[in-house]
Amino acid sequence: MSGKSTVLLTGFEPFSGQPFNASAEGVRLLCETGELGERADVSWSVLPVVYDEAARRLEEAIVEFEPRVVISVGICDEACYRLERVAHNLDDTEVPDNRGEVRRCRRIIEAGPDSYEAPYPHAELARRLQEKGLPWRFSDSAGGFLCNHAFYHLCHLAASATNGIHCATFLHVPPLGEGEELGGLVEAIGCAVEAALDSVS
Repeated sequence: MSGKSTVLLTGFEPFSGQPFNASAEGVRLLCETGELGERADVSWSVLPVVYDEAARRLEEAIVEFEPRVVISVGICDEACYRLERVAHNLDDTEVPDNRGEVRRCRRIIEAGPDSYEAPYPHAELARRLQEKGLPWRFSDSAGGFLCNHAFYHLCHLAASATNGIHCATFLHVPPLGEGEELGGLVEAIGCAVEAALDSVS
């Protein structure tokens, strides 16, 4: 392994009958540009929108790539980048996952804390997005669906001293469709990685 920091980016597969998920496309495009290659070894993985599989896939990717930095990305229903700061131990939505399962008022990890604050420099990411002219806001709730589900598992893993994760967060991105310009989205994810790398270097 090189002396560079290792970074894992995750997005989600399409869901709710949609053919495209901008989160997965954004992390793929950023990795393919190679723009961060001088600073980090960056890998990416697509998480299934399935409760029983998303956390397992995330943990498998962490074991495989041994990242110091993990940034999970998902789409939201806003035309801005939401910097998620708190993960909550609760699945609670009427939206079914890709296998049709609906979870209401259900703890994600029964013995886990009610919430985690993400170990990440959100103020620095906000500064970088502001400089790029990209719309953003802080958020303390990633919702009750798979985004928060994966985010909580990520923070739970990061809280362990055994896996080497030093910096982790969740970034919600606008719900861009297939064929739309993704340059700003790729730029925002890149800003998230750069802010994390500066904090662990």
